[in-house]
Amino acid sequence: MLSCSDIILSSSTQPDAALLHTLSESTLLLAAGLSFSIKEPQILALVGPNGSGKTTLMNCMMNLLEYQAGTVTILGKDNKDTSIFREISYLKDNNILYPYLTGYDHLKYISDIQKLEHGRIDEVAAKIGITSYMHKNVSSYSLGMKQHLLIAMSIMNKPKLILMDEPLTGLDPDSIIRTRELIQELYIQGVTILLSSHSLSEIDFITTDILFLSEGKVMYEDIEAYKKMEYSLSFHNEQRQQDFVSALENSLWQDHYRGDLDTIKVNVSESEINDFIGFMASNKLEIANLTSRRRGAEERYREIFHL
Repeated sequence: MLSCSDIILSSSTQPDAALLHTLSESTLLLAAGLSFSIKEPQILALVGPNGSGKTTLMNCMMNLLEYQAGTVTILGKDNKDTSIFREISYLKDNNILYPYLTGYDHLKYISDIQKLEHGRIDEVAAKIGITSYMHKNVSSYSLGMKQHLLIAMSIMNKPKLILMDEPLTGLDPDSIIRTRELIQELYIQGVTILLSSHSLSEIDFITTDILFLSEGKVMYEDIEAYKKMEYSLSFHNEQRQQDFVSALENSLWQDHYRGDLDTIKVNVSESEINDFIGFMASNKLEIANLTSRRRGAEERYREIFHL
């Protein structure tokens, strides 16, 4: 589907002037070589702090920014092969929109260059919910309306792969819900979506996997592998705590706990919760207090970036 191998971005690269406003992130962070691959339809989030190179990486993948070394393969073709854009799309921020043109003008341009079937514009406009205002100039659009137009533009060619740069930024709750549902619908239809986002709570809602971008390296994370219940247990005395640790070290959860002087914390997946409760009962482990909370993308982000 998509593969990046040993991407190195030269510090001397001079991007096209039209891209300068999107390259606030440090391009030098991709200087060490970066590799990852996406092999099947999924929704992946590209996550990292400001300056980690998320937008830079997406621009490299779309061949909008020159890189010094490495290869990018999309749908079995080199990313410099322009024919790939028949089957992929890139949703950038609303700076690419022309304020003096209508939403219809933008969609018509895509329809013409892609040679799409008659009626595709109306079909997409109805699906995204922009029919009522698509004949108005973009200068009159709210931020949410602009985002919906961008999404409409990104699905005009019925892509197999969509890259989305901050698709939820600035949206009101209603728009976030609609956009989230659309992304999930596209995934069900077999579309792969790679999106960058700073909204860690939304990532838990809509993505299947995460690519954490840190120090020029990508760390692949299966969301279900870390989206667990974290149980914090305290004990009546030190001996009871030692008994519990001894039981844990000979159980399925021997690698799933950490402890300090007062508390033991155990991470348990949803499918393991009943087994964990049964484990505590069968070992007659006496606990003074037990609390639980659900782990998610934020907790994993804190661990990776040492917050």
